Amino acid sequence: MVRFARALLFSGSLLCATPLLAAEPQVQFQLLQDKLQHPWSVAFLPDNQTLLITECSGQLRSWSPQGGLSQPISGVPQVWAQRQSGLLDVVLAPDFASSRRVWLSYTEANSSGKAGAVVGVGTLSEDNRQLRDFRVVIRQTPMLSSVNNIGTRLAFDKQGFLWIAFGDNFASSTAHRANCCV
Repeated sequence: MVRFARALLFSGSLLCATPLLAAEPQVQFQLLQDKLQHPWSVAFLPDNQTLLITECSGQLRSWSPQGGLSQPISGVPQVWAQRQSGLLDVVLAPDFASSRRVWLSYTEANSSGKAGAVVGVGTLSEDNRQLRDFRVVIRQTPMLSSVNNIGTRLAFDKQGFLWIAFGDNFASSTAHRANCCV
């Protein structure tokens, strides 16, 4: 009898919880911009209103509720944009509020058609219209990709170290070799 009572209580609690578990989340969507060409990454500026947005084709733009979508920001390096490559990630330096440094990852190709990832940093002008003094910090070598799995991700940790993840370039045999591709 005790087992039956426990089973009845357990099944009753599940029955009561079912409407809570099955409730549809109340999510509202609002289209803010539809003029971007293959947007890839976003970074919020410290005002929590303005976004920097990368487009795979090579444009970096800003967007804000007040100003809308900007023209492409000048000073962005030329990228090789094919399928899964182009202008990829954007992150702000931890000290962005004072330094205005913006980190980008993108792809470039060599004369034989092989591509690799590049990571660099520049300084964003106060009006968000120009990236100045851009310099490459790391270039993936050798260039292995023919356009697949070439992506990168950038992230700063709490100590301010930049972590860079490279795609495997669709060459899984070299993906975990520490002496290859960086």
